[in-house]
Amino acid sequence: MPVRKDFLLDQLHEFFDVLQQIAARLMERNLDKAEEKINELWSAETIARLTAEGDDPGLQQEKFSFLRFQTELLMLKIKLEEAKGRDTAQLRQQARVAVNRLIRLRPNDYDLELQQHLQNLSSP
Repeated sequence: MPVRKDFLLDQLHEFFDVLQQIAARLMERNLDKAEEKINELWSAETIARLTAEGDDPGLQQEKFSFLRFQTELLMLKIKLEEAKGRDTAQLRQQARVAVNRLIRLRPNDYDLELQQHLQNLSSP
């Protein structure tokens, strides 16, 4: 049974609302609350699959929006770690691989935001 478009749109709105809440907490320097929310939603397993070497046929089946959400959480996690004065080299490398993988999963779609993430990850 196909998933209704309304449900998918609601799910995307929920993802973006959560990301905005975390970003707002980072801007307010409420780092503990931001970290708590990131850790609550973070899927280390998904990021590991997304950043693993070689092809993972399961990624093609995974919902792109979920993979994208996890990558956006990774980008926020980098900002959090930077705000706490921690080293982010390993997270940045994971994020570069994850963003490149997302781009390869949708080769016919040019995503300006993902391209911007790559540019930001390239500069310290």
